[in-house]
Amino acid sequence: MVARDESGPRYVPHYHLRALRQEGFCVLEGIGDGLRHGRRQFNDHPPIGFRSPAVELAENLVIDHLDSDQAELVMNACTQRGHYFMPTRQFGQRYSFIREIELGAFEDNPFNWDVDNRVLEAVMLSRLIVDNNASTQYAARIVKFADGERQVFYHGPSEFDHVYSLWPDERNWLDEAEGAELRDLLAAYWAVAWCYWFIHPNMLNRERAEHRKHEPIPD
Repeated sequence: MVARDESGPRYVPHYHLRALRQEGFCVLEGIGDGLRHGRRQFNDHPPIGFRSPAVELAENLVIDHLDSDQAELVMNACTQRGHYFMPTRQFGQRYSFIREIELGAFEDNPFNWDVDNRVLEAVMLSRLIVDNNASTQYAARIVKFADGERQVFYHGPSEFDHVYSLWPDERNWLDEAEGAELRDLLAAYWAVAWCYWFIHPNMLNRERAEHRKHEPIPD
């Protein structure tokens, strides 16, 4: 264990920032993953952003493809590495949940990711439409500076970093039509104030179940 030197600056001054920040996370795709679920299924239900447009879930919240450079930047920032040791990644981005946040919101919470749970709730509700493997393993906030530089705040470790699918042999991604279903479901969920108090705890329990391996119950 190495002791940290905390004598330096805590973060870069805000006056260099652009008006918008991005936060969200990448949903992963293994090599040949589409073929594992069947070429026809992959062609009949192409993932959002793959031969189909992005889906806007709410204001400043979309499911889309980050450009490859930005996706690699996020995954590199969230991946453990050694010294002169960086294994070749065997997977890439399928699509990403992306949220743009205003500069004022960033200044209020420069280091806290998804403070009002909008991104996380979108992922949680998406599992009611299609059982999927979205997690916070590669979640980050990207800060863009006026000179073109970028800074990446990775999401700290949490119980939402790993997902165990209920039906691992079934398709585990959203297509464009299912993204539209998710948009309607989110709008209904956020429109009713009591949903949070009555539905959110049960939804959270279901989400936690997704992150634990299921073992057969002994007879």
